[in-house]
Amino acid sequence: MEPQSRKRQLLLEFIDRRVFSPLLRLTEHTFIGRHRKIFREAKKKAVHQREDLHSYNSPLEVKEAFLKKVLYGNTRRLIVDGEEFELRMVEEPMKLRDEFIELCQTLDV
Repeated sequence: MEPQSRKRQLLLEFIDRRVFSPLLRLTEHTFIGRHRKIFREAKKKAVHQREDLHSYNSPLEVKEAFLKKVLYGNTRRLIVDGEEFELRMVEEPMKLRDEFIELCQTLDV
């Protein structure tokens, strides 16, 4: 059985790899015009959300926060220059949820 700190680390690595890294690896030069502003705001929100998840101390806290805040709160509103946009953090949330829950079961979280 894995120690709690290792379980937490494995959960965060999964989340980073599947949710945050694809967005955070992009540079703003990938986008032009107003899309660049939208991207900057989306990236700020992703960085904040990632930091929030990494602040939890136990694997159970990480699990609960991920399921509530990221997956079930998957769509975020962004307002850029007075215009509202919807941002989806995850394209296939149910598939990702199933994979995450399977990992949690494997780790006994």
